[in-house]
Amino acid sequence: MNSEQKTISFVPTELLTMISKGIKEKRFSTIVAFADVSGFTAMSEQLSAMGNEGAETLTSILNSYFTTMIRIIRHGGGFVGKFGGDAMTVFFPIRYASKSTYRIQNSVRTMLELQERMIDFQNMETRGGTFSLGMKIGIASGSTLFKVVGCENEIGREFLLAGQPLDAAADAEHHGVSGEVIVTSEIAKSCNILGEEVEDGFFRVDPNFKPTRKAP
Repeated sequence: MNSEQKTISFVPTELLTMISKGIKEKRFSTIVAFADVSGFTAMSEQLSAMGNEGAETLTSILNSYFTTMIRIIRHGGGFVGKFGGDAMTVFFPIRYASKSTYRIQNSVRTMLELQERMIDFQNMETRGGTFSLGMKIGIASGSTLFKVVGCENEIGREFLLAGQPLDAAADAEHHGVSGEVIVTSEIAKSCNILGEEVEDGFFRVDPNFKPTRKAP
């Protein structure tokens, strides 16, 4: 597989279809997960102060973290639509309405798996100190606008996403603490998500939750 093929393998099907058909924007039904990571800033500052050695250590940790998380997300049928600071926004397209319950349950399970793997990033011993990363996640679903911007013959084309689910997922994340996955009550009730309700219409997912339906 050449570099171009490797790059395309990370591009969501929805975007490839839009580009091939010359479609600039389109709405899709999606599950949106907003994952915010804590501990990066302090770790980056301390390791950066060590010069090249610290920079190499930081790069190694970041590569390990993102490789692990993206692999889990892709295996669960999702893709990272945006990186921003210490956070990433993950999308799981719902391509068939008849499969929406399973898709939502599976996306919740996928994000729980991310939390489970965070144990690999606890008490990391380096010459610059011992560091731990934490994550809290919010999940919502609904109609999302996919938009391709930039000129066709330029490298700088971007894939933009917008819609109410992005705001709702970020709001859900704000209702959690490190180690938790929070979903909207609408998702919890309609998809039989195991857990407990928290304030303002959000729901804390039980870490042991697994999809109750098999893949169609």
